[in-house]
Amino acid sequence: RWVGNINIIAALILFYIAYRMMKESFKDEEQKCSLNDPTRGWSLVVLSVATSMDALGVGVSLALYKGSIIFPSLIIGIVCAIGTLMGVYFGKISRHFTGKYAEFFGAVVLVVIGIKFLVV
Repeated sequence: RWVGNINIIAALILFYIAYRMMKESFKDEEQKCSLNDPTRGWSLVVLSVATSMDALGVGVSLALYKGSIIFPSLIIGIVCAIGTLMGVYFGKISRHFTGKYAEFFGAVVLVVIGIKFLVV
């Protein structure tokens, strides 16, 4: 029952996270400093659930595949690792240039990914 709606659930979670990020991007630095660390607590739980749902959808798709899933899993892992490393690298570089717009841009990226979940 839930597996059929996994893309909708993941999209809604991403939209919620994007909404919070957009809202935070308009606050001044003084207000932001008084907030909790977003890498702890419920923000981290919600982001983890969204990521896990995406992985669950891919896992179900691979389970339905008739052939060996070792090679596709290896390629997916390598591509994800490279994408993560690139994100960290560009994040370190761009934080000096983007400033307050980085959080808003990240929220827009999450909205685009959420829309992709709904369309595909």
